[in-house]
Amino acid sequence: MDKNYQVIKVAGLLFPTSGEAKREKVATLSSSEAERIPSLRTVLTEMQSIPIYKTRVVLNDIDQQTSSFDVFFRYNRAMEANQALALEDDKIWHGDIFTMKVGARADYIGINCYSDRHLAERATRHAVLCALACIDFARVANCAPVFASNIDII
Repeated sequence: MDKNYQVIKVAGLLFPTSGEAKREKVATLSSSEAERIPSLRTVLTEMQSIPIYKTRVVLNDIDQQTSSFDVFFRYNRAMEANQALALEDDKIWHGDIFTMKVGARADYIGINCYSDRHLAERATRHAVLCALACIDFARVANCAPVFASNIDII
């Protein structure tokens, strides 16, 4: 079922008007995170000296239902920017900018038929766009998203 988020339109994309993002440094992944994101454990093992951060994004829809996302990233000194860690082996969750795992969705394992995978992929794309906006706003506002009041709500 599609969520009915209250959104703003920016550059042709729809972003949520409510939500929060909390960033914390993680030295190691919890066992549940390592199980959900096996390729991330490999990435972290190879980069022990590089600080890894986790951003938990919580989106609120207009019915006050929430969806949560964990985004893992590291600071790239050469680019002077945060670089999200992608899960290249899990294509259904793959995005052009970064990849995240959607915590509130049904588990990817077990989605066998094409139609189910297609629906899951569509729902995930929408969630990724929403979370991208939340994270961008959070970065600009010191990890406390502030949504401009002068942007038209549609």
